[in-house]
Amino acid sequence: MKQKYHIAIIGTGLGLEDMSGKALRHVASAQVLVGGRRQLALFPGHTGEKIIIGKDAAADVKKLKAKLAGKRAAVLASGDPNFYGIAALFYGNFPREDIFVIPNCTAFQAAFARSKEPWDNAVFISVHGRSITALDAIVRSPGTFVVYCDGVNTPAAVAAYLIGKDRLLASCPARVFDSLGAPAEKIFAGSLKQVLRLKNTALSMMIVKNEAPGILPSIGIPDSSFAHQRGMITRRDVRLAALARLELAGGLVLWDIGAGSGSVSIEAAHAYPGIAAFALEKDPCRFRQLQNNIQKFRLPNITAVHGSAPAALSDMPSPDRIFIGGSGGELAAILQQAKLRLRHGGCIVVNCVVMESLEAVIACFKKWKWRYEVTSMQLAHLTSGTKPEMFRAENPVFILQGRPERKGW
Repeated sequence: MKQKYHIAIIGTGLGLEDMSGKALRHVASAQVLVGGRRQLALFPGHTGEKIIIGKDAAADVKKLKAKLAGKRAAVLASGDPNFYGIAALFYGNFPREDIFVIPNCTAFQAAFARSKEPWDNAVFISVHGRSITALDAIVRSPGTFVVYCDGVNTPAAVAAYLIGKDRLLASCPARVFDSLGAPAEKIFAGSLKQVLRLKNTALSMMIVKNEAPGILPSIGIPDSSFAHQRGMITRRDVRLAALARLELAGGLVLWDIGAGSGSVSIEAAHAYPGIAAFALEKDPCRFRQLQNNIQKFRLPNITAVHGSAPAALSDMPSPDRIFIGGSGGELAAILQQAKLRLRHGGCIVVNCVVMESLEAVIACFKKWKWRYEVTSMQLAHLTSGTKPEMFRAENPVFILQGRPERKGW
């Protein structure tokens, strides 16, 4: 015969004062109270049997089938039982027609009420008993994020993870809510860097604001989005052609030598979040522009390096892909160092605008017995509204891809 259950799953909100008369009547009439120690402590005078749900909630709920059969049970949950709550475990173990849910105000609603802010567009992430890598969603996306913490993934651990992924996030505003609704309630407002110093209990949640710019196009960032010096930028159409020849994929290390504004490495880091890009620039003015562009696009997988090639290359990790956009008169030495450091299966892509550089690169590839391809691009643009309406040509660009000879070519 099928067992019959009478289970009311009741949200306690932040405490007794948040519970409705209906909820309290269900608790009073229950033969069995189920919940965490904190929730059960709200009803010290209840005469029914009390069953504690511990850290392994899934295992504890499975064991309840025999104990709750035929009895009126009230399951107490903080906040709303349906929001990262215990209700889901009961849905998977008991007949849904035997379950009655009374929701309540959950912690994030109270947090936004304390902050006097709307939460219409908030994104919710829980690292409570879950992998901290869920926070990666914050790194690349602007917006307001609610983060549920625990005793391991504390607010300080959350801040450390985010800043470790992108040091530019250190200045992001954050609020930490510890023990909401309890006598020991504490609220902290500051930057993520300041959150690193906090010591909180497992009863914490956060509101983190990533104030990055809007979402970029999936490919082909407009040239106007970059700060650059007197047109010294690898323009969009040429940039995309060079990226195609770099053959990038997640997990690869990219060098962008003579990075200038960083348009190539920034485009690459945006399109391939799994790469590690290192943009090298020696000119102080252009390096500041490079740093500003990286900060603007908030890409955690790109590092700006101030220095001259080939000397500065020794401090960079060995690459899988190398892009050379500028050489400062050291092209031969840079190519030699690039050849020595390039990992197995890698390739080098060089953009040239003068015949001397083109000939020098081809000579190196021939000397090394590398396989190479050269593409010549000469672009002309027409923009509506210009007078006279005519195409304006750019200088030709030669894109060279070289790699060691290998089987299968």
